[in-house]
Amino acid sequence: TNNVRKADDQKRLSPSSPSSKKNQGYVEKVIQMNKTGFVTARTNIRSGAGINSAVIITVPQGTELKIYGKVDKRNWYLVELSGEKEKTSLRGYVHGNLLAILG
Repeated sequence: TNNVRKADDQKRLSPSSPSSKKNQGYVEKVIQMNKTGFVTARTNIRSGAGINSAVIITVPQGTELKIYGKVDKRNWYLVELSGEKEKTSLRGYVHGNLLAILG
């Protein structure tokens, strides 16, 4: 009976089950854009496209971002924040209501 219980536990934790996708590094389909924009308010850049995803960094209103794409069928965008002084960058997601897209 222990083997049956272990098999049941593994089924519940499999990446194909909908409840575990957000916890297993599920990647959203992103439609490529390659634009520039800025945040319209103090904004969290998140590790995934949703408010339950971890906050990577909080940026002030007016922060410029490179916009790589829009999450398919959702109002979330994959963005990159670059630090000129540190010559570093990080990617994350921002909700479309907090983003102004330029040209």
